[in-house]
Amino acid sequence: MDRLSAGHEAGTLLAAHQHEIEEAMAAHFGGPKADPAPHRQAASDLLTLLLAALDARGVGTEGQSPPIAARRYQIQFGDGLAPVLRDVLGDAADASLIAICVDSFWREIRAREQPA
Repeated sequence: MDRLSAGHEAGTLLAAHQHEIEEAMAAHFGGPKADPAPHRQAASDLLTLLLAALDARGVGTEGQSPPIAARRYQIQFGDGLAPVLRDVLGDAADASLIAICVDSFWREIRAREQPA
């Protein structure tokens, strides 16, 4: 399977579990005793960015770019992506899927940091 089709398949799986991933990531951002509500928008924005990078739904095409959260959220999202995916997706979150997602996320972040 080539990288584009693998990315699309990963994106389709993540999109099917978008709400659960966003909630788990918001909880990760806030910590174990914090209210995740203030962190939901950042979790949603960064998952949308990842889905666009995986090209699961065509988000971010034709000049439309998903919003990007503060750098602290970017770092927490990248660090928490593997454990959150394992928690939410269970056995479907194999090493290949996690690698595709983490690589795609950081590739997109780096691309956005480059001057236009």
